[in-house]
Amino acid sequence: MNRKRTAICLALSILFFSLLTACGQSSLEVGMMETNLPGRWEARYVTFTGTKVDTIRAQAGQTLILEYNVEVDKGDLSIEVDRHEREAIWDVSLQEDADDTVQIALDQDGPYTIVVEGDNAGGSFEFSWELK
Repeated sequence: MNRKRTAICLALSILFFSLLTACGQSSLEVGMMETNLPGRWEARYVTFTGTKVDTIRAQAGQTLILEYNVEVDKGDLSIEVDRHEREAIWDVSLQEDADDTVQIALDQDGPYTIVVEGDNAGGSFEFSWELK
C-alpha cells in the first residue's frame, strides 16, 4: 500500500512539474535583486536570460518619458516599449553600458508594456518614467 501511494505521489509530482514548465517561459536569473515601484524599476543580476515585463496604462495623446541607465557586463540586453500584444513602438539592443532619456508618443488608450529581455546578460538596469 505504501509503495502504491509513493508511486502515485511521484507520478502526480512529475505531471505537475511538466505542466508548470510547459506553461511558463524559460528564464534564468542568477543573483537577481529587483525593485519595481510605480514609475521606477531597477534590477541587478549576475546572469539574466529571459523576459521581464512591466505595464503602464496611458491615454492617446500622452507622451511616455522613459529614462534608462543600463550596465552590461556580459551578454545582451534589449528594451522595448510595446502597445497591446507585443507590437513594439520603440526598442534598443545593448551590448555595452548606456543611458538615455527617450520620449515616446502614445497614440492609443490602453496598456503599454516595458519589456526587458536578457540573453546571458550580466549587470543592471534602472528605469524611471512619467506620462505627460
